[in-house]
Amino acid sequence: MYNEAKEEWINGQCKEIEDCKKADNAYMHQKINDIASKKRTAQGGCIKSKDGKILMETSDILERWSEYIQELFYDERGQQPETQKPIEGPPILKAEVEKTINDMKNGKAAGPDQIPIELLQALVRSTNKATQQDI
Repeated sequence: MYNEAKEEWINGQCKEIEDCKKADNAYMHQKINDIASKKRTAQGGCIKSKDGKILMETSDILERWSEYIQELFYDERGQQPETQKPIEGPPILKAEVEKTINDMKNGKAAGPDQIPIELLQALVRSTNKATQQDI
């Protein structure tokens, strides 16, 4: 029934556009834009309770959302096992870290630590100069 009503409405709009095609181009283009750019929004504003009853009151809706989130994130698996593994392998050398930092490209966005690579490179250079002066 909904599809039939929608199709009938679209056909009526198309007929109106065809009728005004020769007389008023501006109106025709406006009508096409109105039809093509319709923003469809979800209708509602209510949700269902656990037992399927439609909730209309804001306080009931907020309470149901709270219940839903608690159910969604409830974890009944018990304590998580320890997953930290012993770190094995050769030690990381200072020269390897310096080479890696110096090989990075300048002008790139900082990572999650918000430290730009240029700052790290300057730190490496200043540390090297201070170390050389001490020798």
